[in-house]
Amino acid sequence: MLWVLVLSTMLGMASSQWLMSWVMLEVNTLAMCGKVSQVTKKMKQKETQTFIYYLVQVFTSLIILTSSCMQTSTMTQMALISALMVKMGAWPTHIWYMKLIMLMKMGKPTLTILMTWQKILPLTLMSYPMMNSNMNKTLVMVITAMSIALPPLMMTPNMEMKTILGLSSVNNNGWLIMLLLCSKWVLLTFLALYTLSLSVVFKEFKNMKNKNLQNKKEQWTTTLAISNLSGLPPFTMFWAKVMALKTMMNSNIPTEYMMMMMLMACVLLYHYIYSTTNEMMTNQTKNQNPKKMEKFYTPTTTLMLSSTSMLACLYY
Repeated sequence: MLWVLVLSTMLGMASSQWLMSWVMLEVNTLAMCGKVSQVTKKMKQKETQTFIYYLVQVFTSLIILTSSCMQTSTMTQMALISALMVKMGAWPTHIWYMKLIMLMKMGKPTLTILMTWQKILPLTLMSYPMMNSNMNKTLVMVITAMSIALPPLMMTPNMEMKTILGLSSVNNNGWLIMLLLCSKWVLLTFLALYTLSLSVVFKEFKNMKNKNLQNKKEQWTTTLAISNLSGLPPFTMFWAKVMALKTMMNSNIPTEYMMMMMLMACVLLYHYIYSTTNEMMTNQTKNQNPKKMEKFYTPTTTLMLSSTSMLACLYY
């Protein structure tokens, strides 16, 4: 099934006609459904995940097919963009995406594919109608701003790591769509680095299943992997975001927009570090006074958050 996913994505990207792109989207959907179904059967779970994914993808494909067959206008192009954003799980249609992530097992390849590879073809197809109208770009900018701003604000302390990863993926959609307006090469680089970082995190979670968290080496490996994914300097994803912001500056994206992106990246970082540090310290201080743990925790996370903000400001 994996080679079908790769081949359908490549052929869809190379296609110059909407009908051929629609066919590749359908092939891609069926291949992904097969991949999800294999995992659910192996784990003896219900086919809820497959049903949700298939239902959403078929509904959006129907909109894409109908819009592409109609006469080109601003409304049909907006419908195409909206349908492709639904396929990605962008705000405000991220509910199905979050539900699917919560149903999937942490560390499974299907979850990594859903959060990374399955965004490539919708992003590529989205670039075609975006080029034709300023109104389309305005719609994309508004939805992108909401995708970046709302997920970090929806997070709460002591939230599950899987939920944080899901909301982070919705936030990441905003970064990817913004880079689509600026540079496709930077977009692919950013997505490749995000995919690599996410794969490492899922691998660590998979290893944690059969290992004792009291092992300090295992704790620090997991912490470093999550710190990288969160964008903590000087790790890879921090420089990926710096590269993305610099590209946006060169493309004349409004400064207020980029400041909002930087601020939300810091909020996201706070929740990642909060969740990781809290888990790590809970295992180390089970027999200690909780108040002492709280005193140690607060300045640690504050320092991490402040260092990120200062480094970003100094760079620019």
